[in-house]
Amino acid sequence: MPNNVFYYLRHTETRFDEAIPASQWVLSERGQKQAEDLVHMEIFSNIDVIITSGEMKAFHTAMPLAKKLNLHIKQYTELNELHRDDEEYLTGNEYRRYVNRTLSKIQNPVGKWESGINALTRFSKKIDEINSNYSDENILVVSHGLVINLYFCQLLENFDEVFRRWSLTTFCDYGVVKNAKVIEDIVIE
Repeated sequence: MPNNVFYYLRHTETRFDEAIPASQWVLSERGQKQAEDLVHMEIFSNIDVIITSGEMKAFHTAMPLAKKLNLHIKQYTELNELHRDDEEYLTGNEYRRYVNRTLSKIQNPVGKWESGINALTRFSKKIDEINSNYSDENILVVSHGLVINLYFCQLLENFDEVFRRWSLTTFCDYGVVKNAKVIEDIVIE
């Protein structure tokens, strides 16, 4: 059985741009600085493998650390955020309402968004595949707030407070999982 340790990191701060889909947003100046600061965090000093979603904000979050550790970044679209690009731009309050509805009833898609269960299923399946391809490695997965929180709720067997958990998660938050058990929660209360 693989004995990998997974470090799940939510990407750094992005620059909001209502002219383009959210999946194409890039890091803000603060987000670029946050990514550079990750190289000084002791918890990431022993990473063996770096994997990101296919979204550039996740990839650019991992770049400074990959450079420092001399590691190649592997990207997988299955680790992307819940698909929401077909929906028109939403204001901050509208977005929170969509997220609340999506995370409250994960079986049902909201508007033109992917359902929470579909996002969780593809994310979980890819993590299982990654886990089976490595043994005794420290694997950093840089992804997104919705899918990471759904995944942690699945591991914790508690979807009751997934919206509250997502609300507490900020850019650069991370959690640690080993053998499908949460060692360090991504949500700090």
